[in-house]
Amino acid sequence: MWYFAWILGVTAAAAIAVINVMWYEFQDGLMVAVPTHDQPDGSQIPDRVV
Repeated sequence: MWYFAWILGVTAAAAIAVINVMWYEFQDGLMVAVPTHDQPDGSQIPDRVV
């Protein structure tokens, strides 16, 4: 019966790893590149897109 716990543990670890990767990809998608030049109309550049 130990193998049931082992299979469940490996499955849970794999699921957590996949969710972790999805979370970091989502967070990375929220970031915007900050340009090195000013806007032509003088407006502010946002740090993040929400």
